[in-house]
Amino acid sequence: MSTISLICKQCGGQLDFDSEKTSGREFGFCRHCGTKFLFNDEIINNTYNTTYQTTIIKNIDGSAKTDADELILSAETLIGLGEWQKAKNVLDKAIETYPSDWRTWFGMVKYCTANFNNLSDTTHRYFLEKAKAVVKSEERERLNTLYKIYLDKIAAENRRRAAELARQRQEEERIRQEKIRKWQEGAPKRKKIYIFSSIAAAACAVLFLAIFLPLHFTRDVRAENARIRAEQKAEQEYIANNTLTVSYTYLNEYGNEITKTATYIYDRTTPDLTISDRPGYEFTLYTSATEFTEQTRYNFNHKPETKQISLWARITPIIYAINFENLQNGSNPNITEYTIESSSINFTAPARDGYLGMWDITSIASGSIGEKTITAIWMPIVYNINYDNLLDGTHTNIATYTIESETLKYNS
Repeated sequence: MSTISLICKQCGGQLDFDSEKTSGREFGFCRHCGTKFLFNDEIINNTYNTTYQTTIIKNIDGSAKTDADELILSAETLIGLGEWQKAKNVLDKAIETYPSDWRTWFGMVKYCTANFNNLSDTTHRYFLEKAKAVVKSEERERLNTLYKIYLDKIAAENRRRAAELARQRQEEERIRQEKIRKWQEGAPKRKKIYIFSSIAAAACAVLFLAIFLPLHFTRDVRAENARIRAEQKAEQEYIANNTLTVSYTYLNEYGNEITKTATYIYDRTTPDLTISDRPGYEFTLYTSATEFTEQTRYNFNHKPETKQISLWARITPIIYAINFENLQNGSNPNITEYTIESSSINFTAPARDGYLGMWDITSIASGSIGEKTITAIWMPIVYNINYDNLLDGTHTNIATYTIESETLKYNS
C-alpha cells in the first residue's frame, strides 16, 4: 500500500491518504479545517514509491496554481507553524514579485497580527489598505470575510473588558456601601463613648480645679465649662437642623427609573451623588421631572426649606476630545470630538505634500468612551527619474528619489 502526503492550502495541515482508496477520486477534504480540494489523478496513478509527498497542484476552482499561489501557501504554512521570520521573508518576496495580488498584502496582515492573535497590533493596517486597493471586486467579499475574523476577536475582547470593568465598579460600590453601613451601625456606640468620655473628662477637670486651683478661680472655670457645653449643644443642634437627605431619580440604559439617596450637612459636607451604571454620561439635578431649565436646576449652595429633597437627573453624554498628533503641517479633515452615542467614526487619511499619510488608529467604534489620541504616520512617496535621449548611451545616476532625499548631483 502506498501513501500520499499532501499539504492543505488553507491551514497548512499534513494530510495522508491511501493511494488505492483515492484512485479515481476528484476531490477530498482537509481533516483539520474541512477545506475541499482536488486530487491530481495523473500523479496518483503514476506513483510507485511506498511513501511519497507532494502538494495540491490545483486551486479549489480547478485552475492551475501560479508561483504566487505557491508563495502564499508557503507563507500560510509557516505562519501556522509559528515560523514568523521565515514567513515574513516569503511574504516580502511575494509582495515584491506579485504586488497586484491582494493575498500577498493580506498575508502580511496575518503576520503582523500573529495569525489574528495579537489584538492590539496597528502595524497591519498599512498592509490591509494595500490589499483593499488592489483586490478585484469579485474577491472583495472574501477579503472582508477573512478580516472579519480578526474584527470579531477584537469585539469579543472589548466586551470581555467592558464586563470586567463593570464587575470591578460593582465591587467597589459594594465595598463603599458596606463601609457606610458599618459606620452607621457604629454611630450609637460612638455616641455613648463620646458622652462617657465627655463626662469623665469633665469630672477630672472639676477634680483638678477643686484640688489644685485657688478658690477664686472656681467662678471662671464654671463659666468656661458652661461656654463649652453651650458650643457643643449648638453644634449638635446645627447638625440636627442642617442634615439633609437628597433622593434623585434617573433613567438607566434600559429606560427604567432608578432612585438613589444621599445625605449631607448643609454648608459643611457635599452629598456623594454618582450614577455608576451609565459610563460615558454626566448628569445635572433638577427640582422638576419635566422642565430642565436654569430656574429648576438645583443649587446646593442654597439651603432648602425641607430636609427631604426629591430631585430628577438629566443625563447627557460626555463630550470626549479626539487629539491628532504628528501632523507636521499636514491637513486633517476629521472631527475632533465625539460621545458614547456617536456613530462609528472612520478616519480619513491625513494629507501632506510628498508623503503618503495614515493613522495608527483608523476608527472609533460606536459606544466607545474616553479621550482619544490619534497619531499620524508618514511615508515618503517614491518618484521615478526618467532619462531621455540617451541614444544607446549609459549613465550611473539613481532612478528614484523622495522628498527626503538629499540634493541630487547627476553624473555625465
